[in-house]
Amino acid sequence: REFPSGFGNTDIRIISRNNDIVGISKCYIGNEYGNELGERLTSLLENTIYVGTPGQIGLCEKSIEDVKNFICALEIKQYPTIETVKLDYSEMTAYIKHNSQKYPNIYDTRAECFNHATFFSQWRKEISVSSIKEIDKILEQADFYDIICWLLYDAELYEAVTNENEIRDTSAMKGMPPRVQYSREVRKNYMASWLRKIFTEAKWLPTQSKQKVGVGNCTLFAHKLSPIVEVLDVDYVKLIKMSGKSRKEIDLLFEKLGVVEDIVDLAPQNIYEILIGLYTSKAEPTVTKQIYTKLNLKYKAETIGSLINNNPMYERFKSEGGVLAELNGEYVYLPVKDVYYVDKKIYSEDILKKYPLLVLGKRAGASKIHKMFCVQPIQATSEIQVEYEEHDLNVAYQKEFQRILPYIYAKRIAVDSKNKEFYALRSAKIILVKEALSLYKIGDDQQQGVLQDYELIYKDKVAYIKVPMHIRSINELKESVKFRGAVAEVITTILDVDGDKDAFLIILACKSTKEAEEYFIENGDDDLSTVNLAKTKFSEQIDRKNEFWNAIENAFEGTRGCVNPYISIVSYCQ
Repeated sequence: REFPSGFGNTDIRIISRNNDIVGISKCYIGNEYGNELGERLTSLLENTIYVGTPGQIGLCEKSIEDVKNFICALEIKQYPTIETVKLDYSEMTAYIKHNSQKYPNIYDTRAECFNHATFFSQWRKEISVSSIKEIDKILEQADFYDIICWLLYDAELYEAVTNENEIRDTSAMKGMPPRVQYSREVRKNYMASWLRKIFTEAKWLPTQSKQKVGVGNCTLFAHKLSPIVEVLDVDYVKLIKMSGKSRKEIDLLFEKLGVVEDIVDLAPQNIYEILIGLYTSKAEPTVTKQIYTKLNLKYKAETIGSLINNNPMYERFKSEGGVLAELNGEYVYLPVKDVYYVDKKIYSEDILKKYPLLVLGKRAGASKIHKMFCVQPIQATSEIQVEYEEHDLNVAYQKEFQRILPYIYAKRIAVDSKNKEFYALRSAKIILVKEALSLYKIGDDQQQGVLQDYELIYKDKVAYIKVPMHIRSINELKESVKFRGAVAEVITTILDVDGDKDAFLIILACKSTKEAEEYFIENGDDDLSTVNLAKTKFSEQIDRKNEFWNAIENAFEGTRGCVNPYISIVSYCQ
C-alpha cells in the first residue's frame, strides 16, 4: 500500500518492545526484524526504544518481511539517525578553525566574501550541521567492523562522511560581520562536513599494536613505525562476510575516509610528525632510509610546495627536527642544521667523509632536498682545481666511450623529446687518470682531495676517473665492476637521472657492438630501429672492418697463455 505524501513525517504512535505507546520518531528497528547490526549500534545510546514485534503491533498474520517493509515505510530507523543540530560554543570554535583551513574565504548568500574572523567577529553567531546523537560514544564503544558495515549500508551516512562538504540544505552558518545591518548566512557549499570531521578525528580504528587511532595516524601497508604511526588491523575476509560487500567497495570506503596505503600518502602535517618522531626516537636506520627514499620519489621539485607550505609541523621540523646522516661510515641522527647533502659527485670521498651527509641517493635535486629535509648542500666557495696525470689507456677509452654512447642514448631516446639528454651526452667527456688532486675551498677551509682507485670527481662536464696502473687494456676495464659503476655514475650525473643505471652497466660491459645489439634485441628492439635512430643522431657510422680488427685485438689480449689462442679468438668474434 502506498502512503499519502508526508505520511512518514507525522509522529504516528506505535507499540514499542516494552508495550509502551510511543511516537515512531523515537523508535528504532531491532533484532526482531533481522537488524542485529542496527541494534548493536543503537543499544549504545541512552534510553533506546525499539518497535514492537509483529504480534505486539497487531500484524502477526503478516510475514516478518512485510511488517519490516511497513515499519520502514513509516520511516522508523534502523541505525542511529542523522539530524541537523546547532553546535554549542566549544563545538563552534573547533568547527570554525577546521572550516577555515578548507575555506580561507567564505561567501554568503549575497555572494559577498569574508574570512572567518570577520564573519564571526561579533558574538551573534550560529552554526547548524548534520550530526548524530552520541556519535562520540558510538565510535568509542562500537565494534570496528560494525561501524564499517554501518557506513557501507547507510547511504546517507556514507555520503555525509565521505563528502568534503555538508550535504543537507538545512546546514548553515550565521554571523554578523562589521558594518552590516543584518546577520549574514553561509550555506553548505562553503561548509566542511561536521560528520566527516568527527569520523576522521576520533580514535576508533584498531591497529596491529592494539591501539585505537584516528584516520590520519595509520596506514594499510605494514611498517615498523609504531607508535609514531600505526598499521590498520583489518580482517578483510571477516569484513567481506559481514558486509556482503566486495574488497573493492571496502577499499574505496577506506580511501574516501582518508585511510592511506603508505606513509608518504599521509597528510603533510602527519609526514613531518613522523620525520620528527624518527629523529627523537632514533629509529632503525633501514626504516628511516626507506621513508626518505619514498618521500623523495613521491614529491618532485614542482610539487614540494604542497608538502611544506602552510604546514606548522614543517616549521617545527626546521627548528627542532633532525635527520639520519652518515659520518665516518656510521649512521647518526643529527639536527638538520648540522647535516649536508651532496647532489652530484664533485668532491672526492676523503673530503666528503669529513661532513655528516643525509642518507639519501644522489641527484634528487639539491634545492628540493634542502626544502624537504632542511639540510644544506656542500658548496665550494672557490672554483675547483683539478691536477691530474693521464692514464695510458685514456686515449683508447675516449674512442671506446664515443663508440658506446649511441647505445647508452638508445635507452633514453624515447623520453628525450627535446634532445636535452642527447646534447648532454654528446658534450660529455671522461678522462682516465693515474693520479688526481682536487683543490678548493668549502667555507673558509682550504680542501684538498686525492682520488682513490675507481673514484671520480665531476667538474664542468668533465669526469675524472682514477684507474689502477696495473690495468693495461680496455677489456680489463670493462670487466671491472667498479669501473663500470663509476662510468654509469658519470652518465647518470650527466643526464641528471637515476633510472636505467642497471642497463648502462650491462651496455658498458659489452665487448663489441654486436654484443650490445644483441642486448637490445633481447629487450624488445627486434629490428634495432631504436639503436639505429640513436646512431643516426650521433652520426655514428660503424665501420665493420675496424670493428672486426678491434674485436681480434681485444680477444687476443684475453688469450695470452692459451694452448690454442686461434680457437679462442674465433669463438670470441662469433
